[in-house]
Amino acid sequence: PRHRLLRARTVSKIDLWTRHADHVIAGCEWVNYLYHWDTLTLGHFAIDTDLWKRSAASGLPADQKEPIRILHAPNHRHIKGTEHFIRAVEELRQEGMGIELIVLERVPNSEIRRAIAAADLIADQLVMGWYALFAIEAMAMEKPVLCHIREDLRHFYVAAGLLEEDELPLIDCSPGTVKETIREIALKPDELPALGRKGREFVIRHHSLESVGAILDRINRSLGIRPSAV
Repeated sequence: PRHRLLRARTVSKIDLWTRHADHVIAGCEWVNYLYHWDTLTLGHFAIDTDLWKRSAASGLPADQKEPIRILHAPNHRHIKGTEHFIRAVEELRQEGMGIELIVLERVPNSEIRRAIAAADLIADQLVMGWYALFAIEAMAMEKPVLCHIREDLRHFYVAAGLLEEDELPLIDCSPGTVKETIREIALKPDELPALGRKGREFVIRHHSLESVGAILDRINRSLGIRPSAV
């Protein structure tokens, strides 16, 4: 809500970048706020997939189905829809379902990585309509991710040739559907590992250091920037 106080400054910065940047990279839902871009991506975020990978002690033992442990680590509760995740889990617990929600805020990234490894399901966001770094970190560690995906954005990136029609591995839900989505997942925990593997494959294809590095290398070369001799 406080972002409204920065509106004039935000508009002036976008105008400044539009007029003076040598190259504009767009992605995520940012396409709604930019007047122009030179390169379109799903998101510029890159991750070391050798560092962020499945832990040997990851998740619940195969013979233990409950409770399903859900991790939510919001940097901004309002734009992540934290209250909807909390309400959905509380209502399901009141119905007798074995579900645990862990909410982590303002903790070191190393602790986030350990928490992802111990979780069965990651709750990213329900408001923004696209995914970013936290979801990418979780997918790289083979964790299924709850994340609202705006259908217009998905169609946009498919039409742009950056996505296949059914390629996104995220579990789409909204404030109105998150409770039933979590219920369905909790009743079919055996499906979680396959969803997790699909997520890691997606990250390697679109957000690894190699894939994003190749995009940035092409941009740099188009601007006359070459790697220095080793």
